[in-house]
Amino acid sequence: MPTDWEKIEVEGIAPEGAEQVSMACTFHDTGRVWYDDAEVWLENPPEVLEIDRPEPTSVDLSDDARGVAFEVEGARFMLTTGGEPTELGGLTLQTNGTLACVGDRQPTEFVYMQEGTSVTYDGLEILRTDTPITVCMWHGGDDVVHVLAYDDLTPHAAAIAPEDLRVTVLAATAITEAMSGDTPIKATDNGDGTWTLGGPR
Repeated sequence: MPTDWEKIEVEGIAPEGAEQVSMACTFHDTGRVWYDDAEVWLENPPEVLEIDRPEPTSVDLSDDARGVAFEVEGARFMLTTGGEPTELGGLTLQTNGTLACVGDRQPTEFVYMQEGTSVTYDGLEILRTDTPITVCMWHGGDDVVHVLAYDDLTPHAAAIAPEDLRVTVLAATAITEAMSGDTPIKATDNGDGTWTLGGPR
């Protein structure tokens, strides 16, 4: 087995239609290995496409604010870190997680919570879970409520299985259809303006 530095080159051709590539330096043997000066290059790089993305605009907040309000294509969002309620544009947002983001036209239209169990918007709890998870809920253009949740933020971690998912949300109107990924899930009316999403339908 070599005990000095050795230059190793690996060459490959990406399959047609590939959109990304993942590379790693790994070692499958006993002992120890060091890597240095790793490089990746493309011999015939594809043409870079220019994508016209809308530029978000932000709202100035007080110096002690722990959040930001921003607007994208007419939709306004508010984001805050965990802790005491943060006032954003006359409304308050609070989470016991590490951060939360909501759309302020209809806060239950889009809610994101990271590593927490509760999001409160202007005094109303709009999202609740039994255990700390990361969850994103949004209303699709098809009037379907979509939910994706993770109990692990490791890259490429699997989402919580639909049968194990339980997320309670405040809804202004009845939720008639809900999905987790491609799987239909149950939407149970709790009779108090909230709905529990999760479990096979």
